[in-house]
Amino acid sequence: MSSVRCSKGTPLQLEINATDRLVDIVEEGFDAGIRFGERITEGMIALRIKPRIRLVVVGSPAYFETRPKPETPHDLKRHLCIQNMFPSGARYAWEFEKDGQTVSFQPTGPLSLDDHELMLQAALGGVGLAYIWEPRAEKAIARGELIQVLDDWCQLEEPLYLYYPSRRHMSAGFRAVIDAMRAE
Repeated sequence: MSSVRCSKGTPLQLEINATDRLVDIVEEGFDAGIRFGERITEGMIALRIKPRIRLVVVGSPAYFETRPKPETPHDLKRHLCIQNMFPSGARYAWEFEKDGQTVSFQPTGPLSLDDHELMLQAALGGVGLAYIWEPRAEKAIARGELIQVLDDWCQLEEPLYLYYPSRRHMSAGFRAVIDAMRAE
């Protein structure tokens, strides 16, 4: 639970439900949701809240001492990969694109995690290759603690949007949340 002050000084209570399932916010009584742009349904107002970023594949120098660097996503079959999980436990595929060719790879490996910070730590420890948000790995790459591979196959993701119904009365509190996100 988070608390944000409204302009009149009264506290605004926020309830945040984090799930990887596609929620019908109107049917389930939510004021708003956050999704990638391609999953927003008609009749919703969408406010972009995060710039487009990309997922990158990284491994430690120690990991690559005994293994060749993959040159295409198909080479990942010969590597230990840290599997990405949604909070529900479902694993998600690593998606790549180059020159109009799209490759979806279902990683296998000794470890499955639902947190990018933990994936970063596992990759730094040489457990395997991680598929994580680029900004999270930038410092470790710059310091030489991680090596980025398949760079030309890793494309920008859709931006994240806050979305809400266009035909709904908007409370002052919800308007304050929207204004705060817009200011960011």
